[in-house]
Amino acid sequence: RTLSFVDSAYTRLVFVNGAYLPELSGLDGLPAGAQVESLANAVQRDEGILQAHLSRYVRYQEHSFVALNTAFIEDGAWVFIPKGAVLEEPIYLVFVSTGQYGPAASSPRNLIVVGEGSQARIVEIHIGAGSGAYFANAVTEIFGGEGASIDHYLLQREGDAGFHIGTLEAQLSRQCNFAGNSITLAGSLVRNDVRVVLNGEGSECSLNGLY
Repeated sequence: RTLSFVDSAYTRLVFVNGAYLPELSGLDGLPAGAQVESLANAVQRDEGILQAHLSRYVRYQEHSFVALNTAFIEDGAWVFIPKGAVLEEPIYLVFVSTGQYGPAASSPRNLIVVGEGSQARIVEIHIGAGSGAYFANAVTEIFGGEGASIDHYLLQREGDAGFHIGTLEAQLSRQCNFAGNSITLAGSLVRNDVRVVLNGEGSECSLNGLY
């Protein structure tokens, strides 16, 4: 069921209760210079790009759930698309939550940086497995460079006893185009906060939601 939403031929990162599972992930087919990996792994060898963007856009001082996520950052997705790269296929970020062994909580943190003139599609999936109770508090930060094109799809199909709080923060440079699409299908309680900053002349944003 974990991969039922994802074609196994595509680039994907899979997490269960916030823990990265490399055996279910696949990182083939990326353009030169692109990075798609566990945030915890990327931090260990960061050369400055990641630290220059992590926690620079979400206002944890003003939002309690973002502050909670920031305090308990353990892992999540790190996606870096270099200048001028065009991704023909989407990148999947799959987060599975389960309370199978008792109530569980996770705080996935995603950082997506799309370079100048690049094009990328990101599909972020949150699904619940089993009937146990759990709490997922997810934060995704997106930075779009000048002239970048970014399509972000959020698909939520949490369990009937699952609680999901999600925050999306996007910072768009000059001439950057961002499309955010959110689809919520299930969950005991689901809340999505979206904030987009048009930080340059000619930047554009469209937001679509279905529940």
